[in-house]
Parts: sequence; C-alpha cells; structure tokens
Amino acid sequence: MSHCQLCAREIKSKLGKIAHHGYTRKQGWQSKSCNGARGLPYEQSRDLIPAEIQRILQWIGFQEVKIKMMEEDKAPVYHKKYLGFNKGFKDEVLKPSDAYYKMYKESSLNMLKSELKSANMQKDWLQERYNKWRLMSNGNI
Repeated sequence: MSHCQLCAREIKSKLGKIAHHGYTRKQGWQSKSCNGARGLPYEQSRDLIPAEIQRILQWIGFQEVKIKMMEEDKAPVYHKKYLGFNKGFKDEVLKPSDAYYKMYKESSLNMLKSELKSANMQKDWLQERYNKWRLMSNGNI
C-alpha cells in the first residue's frame, strides 16, 4: 500500500500510480476524485503538492474578495426558498431592506470565514508535508 500525496490516505498503487479515491456515490452519481488520484505515491514523489497549494491559494484569494465585498454589501446574499413538496428549493437574492438580510449575511460570512480557515490549515499542512518529504533508497519515507 502507498499513500496519496495530497490527502495522505493509504491507497493501492497498481502500476505505480495511486488509484482513484476520495469520491462519494450518491443516487448513482459519482463525485470528483481526490486531486492526488493517478499521481505517484507520496513515498516516491511530492510533485503534486505545489500545484495543489497554488490552487488553494487562488481559492483563498477569491474567498477573501468575496468576504470583503459581502461585508461592504457589494455581493449578493442568498437564501434557499422552499418551493413546496417534491419541488425543492431555489436560491433567492435578499435585499438589505429584507427582514432576514442581516441574519443571512452574518450566517454566510461565518460560513465563508470558516471555509477560509480550513483552506489555510490545509495549505499549511500540505506545505509542511512537502517540506518534510525525503525519498529513501527503498522508496519509503
């Protein structure tokens, strides 16, 4: 067994590449695999980590802009409007004059800030993983 460079899960690596993993199956649909799938195992390489850190940094930048715009009331605030039994929900944009605008804005900001904190932790963990990597002569770390 080998380990994925990006999520550190123990994964089979037939033919020298990490197998697809990290996905879920819901109602017959399969979500996206971990970005480390089909890459070399961490025991052999750390080459996927820099691109993943850059992807996270880009996402962090977008989120920081979104938070700033929302704090300044320059970004839309949404809530899910219930459409009825078996009809689901649809996103509805709230106006600052709407009764629940402030509550939904605060909730959205809290969620965005929490996601931002998680992304920064993931970025830091990947950077530490990259820095500590050492290839051993037998392919183990």
